[in-house]
Formats: sequence, C-alpha cells, structure tokens
Amino acid sequence: MIISNLYAQNIPKENIESNISFHIRSFGIDIDGSFQESVVQLEMDTLAVEQAFISVKIRVSSIETGISKRDKHLLKEKYFWQSKYPYILFETSSIEDPLMMLT
Repeated sequence: MIISNLYAQNIPKENIESNISFHIRSFGIDIDGSFQESVVQLEMDTLAVEQAFISVKIRVSSIETGISKRDKHLLKEKYFWQSKYPYILFETSSIEDPLMMLT
C-alpha cells in the first residue's frame, strides 16, 4: 500500500507570514524596501520532501521604499530594470530532507 499526501497550491503573499525585502547601498545611503505583490507556488508530497518544488514570482513594479520618487528610480536599468525584467523569479533546483541528512 502506498500512502501519499500530495499538496499543491498557489499561495498569495497575504497568506504568508513573511515579507520580501531588499537592501541597497547607494552613494553611501542605505535603502531598505520591499515588494508588495508576489505569488508562491508550492508542490509537495509530505512523504517525499526532496521532490518538492517551490517557486516565488515577484512583481518588480510593486516595489515600496516609502518614497515614490525613489521607487521609480529603482525600477530603472541601474537597479531592477523593470521594463526588461517585470518579474523576479526564484525556483528550487533541489531540496534536501533535513531528517535524511542526519543518517
């Protein structure tokens, strides 16, 4: 008998207790900001964690530093180049089961 708990879901950022933030140093000034729009995709079989897949897609234009003029500047080519790269995408290439690493 094979028992499997397959779990696949797109998770809106508002349902995740985390934030996507960044830090840039420009002309000696530290700039902190975050992205307000992202989607997390998780596909996981709880019995085979090492086969899980996680991706995070961030809308670059959702940048927020608290100063709109600076936000527009950071969307330009020197930093995030939003016109060429409208999204930042992170995807897993492999996942290791931490319990298996102990054996």
